[in-house]
Amino acid sequence: MKKIISIILTLSLFVACLAAVGCGKEPSAEAIILKNAPTVTSEYGEDLKIADDGVLSVKYSKDKKAEVKVTLKMIDVSSFNKKSVEEQTLKINYGGKSVAFTVKLVRKASSVSIKEAPTVTSVYTEVPFAIADDGVLSVNYVGGESDEIKITPDMIDKTSVDITSTAEQDVKVLYGGKSATFKVKLIFEEENNEGEVKTFRFEAEDAELEDQASTEYCGGQKRADGSEEQCVKNLFLSSVGGKVTFRITSNKKTQAKITFCISKQINGHHVLDDMSTLTVNGKTVDTGITLDPGDNTGGWWDWQTYEVEAVLHLIRGENVIEFATNEMSGKAHYDAAGGKNLNYIELATTGTLAWAKKAA
Repeated sequence: MKKIISIILTLSLFVACLAAVGCGKEPSAEAIILKNAPTVTSEYGEDLKIADDGVLSVKYSKDKKAEVKVTLKMIDVSSFNKKSVEEQTLKINYGGKSVAFTVKLVRKASSVSIKEAPTVTSVYTEVPFAIADDGVLSVNYVGGESDEIKITPDMIDKTSVDITSTAEQDVKVLYGGKSATFKVKLIFEEENNEGEVKTFRFEAEDAELEDQASTEYCGGQKRADGSEEQCVKNLFLSSVGGKVTFRITSNKKTQAKITFCISKQINGHHVLDDMSTLTVNGKTVDTGITLDPGDNTGGWWDWQTYEVEAVLHLIRGENVIEFATNEMSGKAHYDAAGGKNLNYIELATTGTLAWAKKAA
């Protein structure tokens, strides 16, 4: 009898263990996103080593989400070449899904010099400094070997560049503990607001989403092609909040007006700036929006558009527009049972805009 009871107890514990997705077994994931790539701490010639700063955003079944630390065991090191100074792509595997990140080992140098200065592609002031891939660095390694390698953006010491200055500057290239410089002179560009004002729409579900932000269908709304419209939810329903990032390019330095399309609220706090932050190229913009509470009939599929009074200043090239909520924005959390879903943003400007949608 005791033996039977022991067997039953063992089986019960086994079933409970499986149900809890525990017992050391890695749970299955529906999707993973690399929130922060791990820092590679190994030097040239060493096996792969990483710091403990890598983080995965994981989506499980039933819309459950969590952040998981990246460990060395998760990384497929079969393709890792410890004696290469070229950029390498490695895979992180977790829960049956995989995501890639890049690794570049640096070999210690005794001296470096610029053989071919890279072409500066960000020729105007106030534009993030960028270079083409045509620069060449001559390197003498510790131990006597030498080589010529491509100058890549990660080698540029951004602190050596003043993107607000039109004076000639020395841009520093760092590699293997040594440095060399090349000269650059940026051009000042006046803000150009001439031309016809056009409106460009950017759907929130196609933007980069972080933390609790996720997508769902918008109550039967249809797109122009007949497919069902989506929106971004869960921005306000937890203290963590979320972030929606739009990366939008402009063909010139110009002004723009932004409009939000947000669902009406059954209840919850209504002053948007109290619980969210809008930033454009790192600068905070007050929206001045007070959300329409609705009338208890439309729920979170009853949409309202809000034009922000403040003028946005776009730069030539990529503009980063971020909308963060609750803890992600540093603001206090307010309960909002009505939803506060984000449908899209629109920018009205004389520039020509385009954007990089998130990977499917």
